[in-house]
Amino acid sequence: MILPWIASAAEKKAAPGPNEPSPSSRTFYIDGMKSDADVKAITAAASKVKSVTGVVDLTPTSGFANISFDHHAVTHQQIAQSIMDAGPFKVSFKFVVPDYPKGDNAAKMDAIFGRFAKLVSIEPIDRTKGSFVIRFLPFAPEPGKPLGMGFNFGHIAHPIIDPAPKGMALRIQQLSEGSLAKPADGGKKKAKK
Repeated sequence: MILPWIASAAEKKAAPGPNEPSPSSRTFYIDGMKSDADVKAITAAASKVKSVTGVVDLTPTSGFANISFDHHAVTHQQIAQSIMDAGPFKVSFKFVVPDYPKGDNAAKMDAIFGRFAKLVSIEPIDRTKGSFVIRFLPFAPEPGKPLGMGFNFGHIAHPIIDPAPKGMALRIQQLSEGSLAKPADGGKKKAKK
């Protein structure tokens, strides 16, 4: 499922500043889960990360966890690394930019992705649809250095959604599962006949 659009800058209401809390819930895809013990290990590891307030929808067969956290206080990479440190798990995150294949968008976005090659691997799922997977690479935090706390989705989202000249003014969607996924009917219940 796809979460609603992350608003383009033109659609944004008063977004929190970089030093203000910005709580969110995101789907992290996790490969390597096989048992209830793995679920407990992943939940415990993610829950220890600063600002994580919830880990839900995680089962031995789900393949994902929906994690609630303040993405201005902790990076996606810090959460992913805590999970990878808990066992033989690989963590990823998925997103879509529908206008990726139009004009010179692909070249511009590929250049943005390339800036983070030491932290994550951003691979196409389907270039014609603009769908991608971010695979988190092993990471050791280095506070005080540029990107020393790791990769955050905003590192690529802002250059894509912000208006020109800072960004490309495109829409971006995060893929979601479980309790974060919206029903196809927009969550409206059908009336009984």
